[in-house]
Amino acid sequence: MPTSTIPTIARSDTIDQWRIQTNKSATDLNDLGFFTYEKDQGQLLISNTANVSITASGTPLSVANNVLFQSNLTLANNMFLGVVQCTLSK
Repeated sequence: MPTSTIPTIARSDTIDQWRIQTNKSATDLNDLGFFTYEKDQGQLLISNTANVSITASGTPLSVANNVLFQSNLTLANNMFLGVVQCTLSK
């Protein structure tokens, strides 16, 4: 899992410190690309014209609590509601 913060490189750092920090940054980036990413706190905002596309088998997206869509939600396939007391409104 990526480290919580990636320290910045100061001008006074040695070449070896730069190498170590670059390797840490590369490791964190590789972890984001290939392993499970867990965000402990704060928000994950995807804004402007960003596009989130999930193409995976199984359950690629699981939400444990509430979800708020402030605009449209487009589904390209079926939607299954698994809650007994589900309220749908316009």
